[in-house]
Amino acid sequence: MQTDKIVVNNKGMNLDKALEEIEKFAAYQNLSRKDTIHLRLLAEETIGMIRQLTGDFHAFLWAEGDSSICRINLEAKAETNIEQREELLAASTTGKNILAKGVMGKIREVMELSALGFDAVNNAQGINSGVVYVSPGISEMSVQQGTFPIWSLQAYRDNIDEIRDTDQEAEGAWDELEKSIVANLARDVQIGVLGGKVKMIVEIHFED
Repeated sequence: MQTDKIVVNNKGMNLDKALEEIEKFAAYQNLSRKDTIHLRLLAEETIGMIRQLTGDFHAFLWAEGDSSICRINLEAKAETNIEQREELLAASTTGKNILAKGVMGKIREVMELSALGFDAVNNAQGINSGVVYVSPGISEMSVQQGTFPIWSLQAYRDNIDEIRDTDQEAEGAWDELEKSIVANLARDVQIGVLGGKVKMIVEIHFED
C-alpha cells in the first residue's frame, strides 16, 4: 500500500499529519507492536531531521510497502538560494559543516548538499564514503534512471567498518553508527537526485 503524500516543510507544517499517515500504514498492515514502534521511531527521526534542514524546505512525505517492508519517502525539488549555496559549498570544501553530530546529522548534510548536485556530496569530508553508483534494479531509486550516484547508509557503514581499526575519525563515526536509532533499525537510507528532485528513502524490514 501507499499512504497519502503529505506536503511538509522545515517550519513544522503537516509533520504531525505525516506521522499519522505512517501510523495508519502500520495499522493497515497489522504490524506487531515491536515493528510498529520501530517504524514510528524511524518516522520520528525523519521528521526531526526535516525540522533541522536549512533554507525554505518543502517536500512530499509518504510511506509505501507491505507487511514485510516499508519505505518512508521524502521528495523535494533540488534547488537552493545563492546565499545558501555559497555557505554549503564552502562548508563541503572545508569539512567544517560535518560538525553536524550523529548519523541523522550526516543524513541531513547529504540532503542539503544534494540540492547543489552530487559533486558537493562527493567533496564533503565525513560523508563522501557513502557515495555509490547503482545500476537499474539494485536500488529503489535507480529503476527509472539507469546507473547514477546515490548516498547509501549501508555503503557508508560498510566503508567505515573497513577502516575503523586504523582511522581515528572512522572509529568515531562507527561509534555514532552503533548509537544511532536509524542505523540500528533501518535496512538502508538512500539519497539521490532524480530529475531535478532530491529523494530520500528510509527502508525498514519487518520480522516474519
